Amino acid sequence: MNHSASARLKSASLEMADTFGRARETWRDSKAEEFENQSIIPIMRSVEVACLAIDEITAIVSQMQRECGPPSDMV
Repeated sequence: MNHSASARLKSASLEMADTFGRARETWRDSKAEEFENQSIIPIMRSVEVACLAIDEITAIVSQMQRECGPPSDMV
């Protein structure tokens, strides 16, 4: 995955949070809170961690390419 994959993942998670936020305006029972706490919040945290990892891996691969050149099958 590259940086654009990280950006797409972040965008999709924000869209999910926004959609749930709109649903939450009318869905106000205990099940909504339970769903938010057991699903939405953990997903958002996981996406944040995944995006940090993707960005770190992307930086490492970019550094490797600068230092070692392109893969031999691309020459």
